[in-house]
Amino acid sequence: MALSVTITDSRIIDQITNQTAATTIGSNNVVGKATTLHSGVVTSVAAEVDYLKVYDRKSATDSDAPDAVIPCAASGTTWFSVPAGIILSTGLSVRAVQEGGTAGTTNPSGNVAVKLVTT
Repeated sequence: MALSVTITDSRIIDQITNQTAATTIGSNNVVGKATTLHSGVVTSVAAEVDYLKVYDRKSATDSDAPDAVIPCAASGTTWFSVPAGIILSTGLSVRAVQEGGTAGTTNPSGNVAVKLVTT
């Protein structure tokens, strides 16, 4: 699992967060500050529909209620956009699991890559 955060242009405040293999363990506090999530793309090679869970937390576990749950197409790519953005005043943490809702402890059966655009 590799996580990187890239500033798209020093003149603007957009950042792209790239997680090459999201899992139930999750990526915690990925931008290191409060942020707003605007859009993203999730690419999965898993045979099942998986779920990307987004948390307004510095650290998230399967017992935490997600602020957003994005279903990810089986063996496909899912694009999403939130025009007003999801304001994450504490931090941005994400997890990928096979189960929707709050609970979920089963890793996707294949690689789930995530790119998120935040400000």
